[in-house]
Amino acid sequence: MAAGGAEVFLLSMLRNLNRREFSPEVLGIYGGGTLQKEFEDIGVRTHLMHFRGLGDFSSYVALCKLIQARRYDIIHTKLFHADLVGRVCGKLSGTPAIFSTIENLHEWTKEYTLRQRLKEWACRSTAKVNHRIIAVSEMVRDTLVQRTGITPGSIEVIYNGVDLDRYDPRKVHSNVKQELGLSNKDYLVGIIGALNHNKNQKTLIEAARHVLAKRRDVHFVMVGRGDPHDLRQLSQELGVASKVHFLGVRRDVPQILKSLDIYVVTSLSEGVSISLLEAMAMKKPVIATQVGGNPEVISSDDVGILVFPNRPDILATEILSLLAEPERLLRLGEDARKRVMEVFNLDLAIARYERLYRSVIVS
Repeated sequence: MAAGGAEVFLLSMLRNLNRREFSPEVLGIYGGGTLQKEFEDIGVRTHLMHFRGLGDFSSYVALCKLIQARRYDIIHTKLFHADLVGRVCGKLSGTPAIFSTIENLHEWTKEYTLRQRLKEWACRSTAKVNHRIIAVSEMVRDTLVQRTGITPGSIEVIYNGVDLDRYDPRKVHSNVKQELGLSNKDYLVGIIGALNHNKNQKTLIEAARHVLAKRRDVHFVMVGRGDPHDLRQLSQELGVASKVHFLGVRRDVPQILKSLDIYVVTSLSEGVSISLLEAMAMKKPVIATQVGGNPEVISSDDVGILVFPNRPDILATEILSLLAEPERLLRLGEDARKRVMEVFNLDLAIARYERLYRSVIVS
């Protein structure tokens, strides 16, 4: 229940789910996390199973007993370990319907090692109990079919969505620039996501060096869980440490996005980036790597800019170009929100999931 994209979307979805018709509970197969209290604050009961690994037999037994005691009509799993555990225990416990949402593309784009082949076999074998598999983008669906052999007809694409009321720039006020000691004349370029190899924040730090060689009124902010030591060291080596700010885990994401002038995604792989959708909903001009589901979100040059991954020089060029064109900054932001409203609206996603749930409920 950490504050990752899949978990944050689930929290938003359950906050807005029709509670007269559905009564959701959240089971974490490992420990808790920063979002556990937020689930409980919106009236969602949580259970922590404390699995010690996928081979923890006693925890499977405990989970089966819990499922039987709670008499769930539907089990809906998210993320790979939960997919395997939920499918097995749901089947053994006689749960009427089992769904799985596949969020991450990088799980299925790794090289063909023995471990990866076993993983793909496990996914394909256990997926046979699913009533439906949901992919969060066309790219995720196509890759899943190619790598696991799951039948295309058993997979449905439902895009993640953003709560447009919560991410409404007219309703959000921010003092993040003041918090960082910046003036309103300073520009702020940001990225939100776990500090890890896949999110690839080092590319933004490397791009910062190119940007700052041309203008000194730009700062860079990184938000997300993880140890920033290596990224801090890189920023020091490149001479940009005073311009790069690490804020750690934050739950005031709308306020942070409000303060940004440009939002960047440097990921090597994405299903559909929740933070990208949130930034677009907040009318921020976005630059994202041309990977995974990002091209499905940024469908034209009118709503954002796509760049190749691991190209800090190109990223820097696009940042500088946008900063030099204030009118284009505003226009991109306006069109970005329209794109989210039309296709990546949370209400649309919830309606699709509720329809899916109703399709398996026996009156």
